[in-house]
Amino acid sequence: MLSIFLSDPGLFIGLGFVILATVLLPARVRWYVFTAGIAVVAFRAYQLYWARGRLKELDQERKQLQGELQNMRERHIELENTHKQLIVQLEELKQDRDDLIKRRESLDENAADFATEKERLDTELDKQTEQAKKLREETKPLVDFLESFADAERLTANVPNNI
Repeated sequence: MLSIFLSDPGLFIGLGFVILATVLLPARVRWYVFTAGIAVVAFRAYQLYWARGRLKELDQERKQLQGELQNMRERHIELENTHKQLIVQLEELKQDRDDLIKRRESLDENAADFATEKERLDTELDKQTEQAKKLREETKPLVDFLESFADAERLTANVPNNI
């Protein structure tokens, strides 16, 4: 408490003024002025003491809040970096999605082309199958004749020429 008197010259001046006023005033009022003056100086000293204590508490709280603020700033920077990475990933995903959509459209177009090409080839195969069937039917008698001719030739192969 004495440090408050040493650090604030206003209290010394006030105490000096109270002492000077009590010395200069008549004896009847000296005690009243002295006690009132001491009470005012003591109250002012108490106010300064309380204010300094409160100031120390608030200073500690300010330091703690500054530390929390610094942590929040660091966290904010981390979140901004994460946000930027997520935006880059989102852009990549959008690009991949667009590429896949283009590929799907291309495949859809090719599928339509393939379907028409398949139908064309199926009809072509059916035509060729019909033609092969007709050709077999037409050549069946000739093949039968050639087979019987080959059989006859085999049978006559062992027969001597002069008979």
